[in-house]
Amino acid sequence: MDAIRVILVVWVFSGHILAEICPPDWHRYGESCYLFLNDRMDFYEANRTCTEKSRATLAYPTSQTEQDYIWELFMDKSPTWSLWVGCNDIVEEGTWQNCPLKGDGSGAYENWKDGEPSGLSDGDDCGMMTLGMNGKWDDDLCTYDLFAVCKLPVCSVRLTPKCLLRHAMEELEKSVVSCGEACRSHPRCHSFNLLE
Repeated sequence: MDAIRVILVVWVFSGHILAEICPPDWHRYGESCYLFLNDRMDFYEANRTCTEKSRATLAYPTSQTEQDYIWELFMDKSPTWSLWVGCNDIVEEGTWQNCPLKGDGSGAYENWKDGEPSGLSDGDDCGMMTLGMNGKWDDDLCTYDLFAVCKLPVCSVRLTPKCLLRHAMEELEKSVVSCGEACRSHPRCHSFNLLE
């Protein structure tokens, strides 16, 4: 706990605050931000929509806890259809991008339902979390309209605080302490805001 206080004090006295944030309407889990897309769309449109939103990717779980989080986020919307995950074998049949296969030796997380990916139908190139199988992965046609979740890394932002005193911006030494001292020295100042 003392180490955390020391780090916070160093940040405060250096005049910068480091914040890890997600964009508005995104949900943070671990070191990533997630956005549920409310409209159903095919795999290509879902992927494009995620890319256009803060350069995100179509989410694909890399652990059971992340799988559970994405599935819970999805189930909170009371879905009637399945959910795209960001894995596919569009470029080369059988070579899955972002989602390992069972027994491929990589040790990477996978959640394929038994017998999947099957590639039974020509064009079963896109991965989904299947509603009827409690989130197990399946491969299917990329042209189906399903829901999707976008994922992007948490953004680290360095904030340089400024003080808002008596409704007037004042550039001080740019630290919480200097803003507090400035407020305390003005009889009519009861609080202050740090502004970016």
